[in-house]
Amino acid sequence: MKTKVCNECHRELPVENFTKNKNNKDGLSYYCRECTKKQYNVHKYKENGKEEYEQIIINELKKHDIPLKGIDKEKINNLRINMIDFPGIIRSLFKDLPIFLKKYKLTYEEYKAIVQACHNNNFWIESKDLNTTKTKDN
Repeated sequence: MKTKVCNECHRELPVENFTKNKNNKDGLSYYCRECTKKQYNVHKYKENGKEEYEQIIINELKKHDIPLKGIDKEKINNLRINMIDFPGIIRSLFKDLPIFLKKYKLTYEEYKAIVQACHNNNFWIESKDLNTTKTKDN
C-alpha cells in the first residue's frame, strides 16, 4: 500500500486520503483530505462569519490548554516578540497560534490586545544593530 505524509498534520496516510493535483510531482495534494477540509472551513468562516471563526480558534486553543481570559498589561508592554514567530504575519494563524501563545506565555485575550495595538499602529519595533564587527578607520 502506497503512503504519503501530509504537510499539515505530518501523519503518514494511504494515498487514497489525498486528492489529486496534477501540478505536484507525485500527482497528489500536499495535504490530506481531513486537513484540506479543516483549512477550507477555517477560511470559509473567516470570510463569512467572524463569530464562527472565533469559535474555531477558541476550540483549538482549548485543545492545547491555552488560557483564554486575562490581561497583564505590564507583561504586554514589556514583551519583545520576534516578528517571525507572530502568527498571521509570515506563519499561518490557525496552525501556529497555540505554539506562539505557549512560547510567549500569553492568553488569547492578551494576543488579541497585541493585534489590536498593531492595527492601531500603537506598537514599537526596535532595531537591532546588524553590524556585529567593529572596524577601525585610519
